[in-house]
Amino acid sequence: MEAAHPYRKLKIPEDAPFELKPTPGKGWGMFATRDIEDNEIILQEMPLFTIPELSVPRPLEEEVRLEVEELDEEDQEQFFSLRRNGSEPFDTLEAAFRANKFDLSGTDYPDDEALLLLMSRFNHSCTPNAMVPNPSNFPDVEPECTTMVSAKPIPAGTEITFSYTNVTYYLRRDERRLALAFDCKCEACNVEDPNEVYMSDLRRTLLRGLDSLVNMGLSKGAEDVIDTETNPIIIDPGLRAAAANCQIMHSTRFICYTMIPCVLEAEGNLGLFTSGIYCRDLEALATQFQSSENARIADLVLQQPYWLERLNAAFRLWNRTDDGDMENAAASREELRIIAEPSDLAGIWQGELVTTPIIEEVD
Repeated sequence: MEAAHPYRKLKIPEDAPFELKPTPGKGWGMFATRDIEDNEIILQEMPLFTIPELSVPRPLEEEVRLEVEELDEEDQEQFFSLRRNGSEPFDTLEAAFRANKFDLSGTDYPDDEALLLLMSRFNHSCTPNAMVPNPSNFPDVEPECTTMVSAKPIPAGTEITFSYTNVTYYLRRDERRLALAFDCKCEACNVEDPNEVYMSDLRRTLLRGLDSLVNMGLSKGAEDVIDTETNPIIIDPGLRAAAANCQIMHSTRFICYTMIPCVLEAEGNLGLFTSGIYCRDLEALATQFQSSENARIADLVLQQPYWLERLNAAFRLWNRTDDGDMENAAASREELRIIAEPSDLAGIWQGELVTTPIIEEVD
């Protein structure tokens, strides 16, 4: 019976804007009890306990057992209320921990994994309305606290969702199913119109190409799903080699970075918080121009109020070299610890086409 379900014992803060209840096909989920504004903090949660350096292979059952035994009686009851998909108890303590853990990157304990009772109750979506950003973006919260923030306005009664892995933003629908290891039924994955699926797949393919150019490589985690040998992110071999060695014109990176929020917005994955991060990083990229005319254009881009207008202004930088290109390329290689053969460093890639080669054909 729902009224007697162990999840009813989970301690939800009295001022929390959500409630925990059953949701069809997903077990249980968190639902907004009032209208939630964009970029509003939904939950700040301290770990029930943490396990250090989970990346080190070792048996965890005994380790988790010792942590649970250190809990007081009430917190132990909270831990043992956890259920697999909201129904059956877990077979082992390790399984319960692995299914309800979060990493603590950006906190005082970046190598730890944390058991979070409430955060783990939010379901996944490939077009989520909330997100769990790096805690370092919230200096006023406890250093080991994990925070959930709304990624768009959430009407009362709506299920609150986040993406289990940000790499899904760069994956087509069939690839997302491989990455998640379950058949996702979210709004983005449950589309029946083939034209809508095609356009969404195109946008996400474009996003990973833009990201690969800007950050000089494939986003962490995507390489587990995408075989770049048979399905390269960037089709043009010259541009692909230049990206691998950080030999991309700074104007190209600037244009691509301005384009990313436009595509995210079209895909329904751009909120105030994410937009703010892109604004901040774009300002940093603008300061790296050394040619006066390029710097003037970049400043004009920053003055525009909307991303599409910023992109339109940024295209004035199309194929414009900059006095800082070689310096910026060397700095990127040093930051990313990329060691290139001297013969590979023939200069900055200046092919005529900047964005067209990164768009793959979607089956």
